[in-house]
Amino acid sequence: MLFEDLVLQGHAFSAPFVIAGIWFFGLVGPFFAWLTLTWAEKAARAEIAAQQETQRRARQLEAASQTSRQVTAILDVDELLGQVVKLIRDTFGYYHVAFFLVDAASHEIVLRAGIGQAEPAYQTHGLRLKIGGEGITGRVAWTGQPILCNDVSQDPNYYPDDRVPDTRSELAVPLRLGDAVVGVFDVQSHRLNAFHQDDVLVLQILADQVAIALENARLFRETRQQHAQVVKLSQDLERKVEERTKELDDAREELAHKATQLQQLLAITVRVQEEERGRIARDLHDGSNQLITGTLFELQAAQQSLLDRREHAALEKLETVKALLRKIDAENHRIILGLRPPILDAQGLAPALKWQANNFQQQCRIACSVEVCGQPIRLAPEIEIVVYRIVQESLNNISAHAHAQHVQILADFKRAEFLIAIEDDGVGFDRARVRADAPGQMGLIGMRERAQSIGGQMQVESVPGRGTRITLRVPLA
Repeated sequence: MLFEDLVLQGHAFSAPFVIAGIWFFGLVGPFFAWLTLTWAEKAARAEIAAQQETQRRARQLEAASQTSRQVTAILDVDELLGQVVKLIRDTFGYYHVAFFLVDAASHEIVLRAGIGQAEPAYQTHGLRLKIGGEGITGRVAWTGQPILCNDVSQDPNYYPDDRVPDTRSELAVPLRLGDAVVGVFDVQSHRLNAFHQDDVLVLQILADQVAIALENARLFRETRQQHAQVVKLSQDLERKVEERTKELDDAREELAHKATQLQQLLAITVRVQEEERGRIARDLHDGSNQLITGTLFELQAAQQSLLDRREHAALEKLETVKALLRKIDAENHRIILGLRPPILDAQGLAPALKWQANNFQQQCRIACSVEVCGQPIRLAPEIEIVVYRIVQESLNNISAHAHAQHVQILADFKRAEFLIAIEDDGVGFDRARVRADAPGQMGLIGMRERAQSIGGQMQVESVPGRGTRITLRVPLA
């Protein structure tokens, strides 16, 4: 209708003007049709691209949102990074996604999490890159700035890796906490020109979220470690308090037991002293005193004989007096030796023990022998007297309680230790059934106290019906 209005209306069909119009529209019409179709195709492509860009932006925003939700809920570093690389790879289909963390000690970045075809090899061998010296990621860790490379073959910073041979494009952004770079977020594509500037913005947002999450995880880990340390310290303190309390209770019980033993020992000591005084008094009364009395009678008889001019009888009485005085001297010597034998000070322990054994055998009618091993030497005076008294007390116990037939004393002189053992073949006893305050037991306590006073250790072995063995070890170093 338009063509008729413009060309035919009011004109003949064969007119030149009509023919020229038909010719013009015949030539130009197809061009305008092609141009219209081209514009329409471009518009359609632009609309499709806009839709794809919108969809890509939507995926980016969704990935950022999911990452934000995940990083706030995960406090384990490996789990956190593993979830993020999987989310990014699944969302955008990147060829390779990885997180590197800075190792300040070695000045390197270390692959901590990755996903892609090279992941098995990375898990086996790992990957460490020098900061500032190796790869795009190393450069990012050095500068703290993102790097977008849409053709890695043209970038001198690119680090070729046979484990990711199809990489064509790479985008790396830093993980930053304030001014410090703590890691690098790296994505790679097998397509050229795979990344845009808005990808840098989105990945940097994700990287910042991950950096904050890493810091939160670190703080949580430190807090948990500190809490564990506090709990351990508290438990250790409680245990030490319990142990110390138990030690104090044991020490208090031990002190009470020691106090009781000391009281008993004091009572036994007083009794022994009184018995010793009584023995000395009896010895003096039965021995020296009677001899002195006899001597006085003989002297009076000799005096009377002289007055009666019986010189021969007087001389006989004086001879009797001389014999009595010798007996008095011998008796006094015996009493003195019983108190502290001079042989111990004059000749040492070994001769004193032999003298003591011989004296015991004569008085108690119990066979007693002494065996000396090693080279006898003089010990410190306090050691010699303690050993002598322990042997003396042992022999007293044997004569009073053991009903033994034989006693064997072994003295072993070694370079670093002196050992003495007193063994009898008497009735023995059961130590577990002997009362703590029994006389024999208190004698053992006194002997043990003497041994401890010179740094020695005393051991008592006894079996009912099989005798008793007392061993004393004294260090000489």
